[in-house]
Amino acid sequence: KVYNTATSPGTGDITVSQTNAVLGVVQKLYHNSGSAPTLSGVSDIQIMGTGTYTTSVINVIYAEWTETDRVEYWITQEG
Repeated sequence: KVYNTATSPGTGDITVSQTNAVLGVVQKLYHNSGSAPTLSGVSDIQIMGTGTYTTSVINVIYAEWTETDRVEYWITQEG
């Protein structure tokens, strides 16, 4: 599933939910804010790689459930 769009990105903090989650499926989130969002909702949320959130531009956050209560995510910027 894709959350928000490049023309209408989300803002604010992000709460993840395991309801109907499928292991190994990557979710895509468009986000743009003046500060980096806090990710919460499961006990183990891990950033992967060296990508960081850049404020005031469109960030694309990819999140993947890898096991119960663990979400791994990585961030890129549009363009």
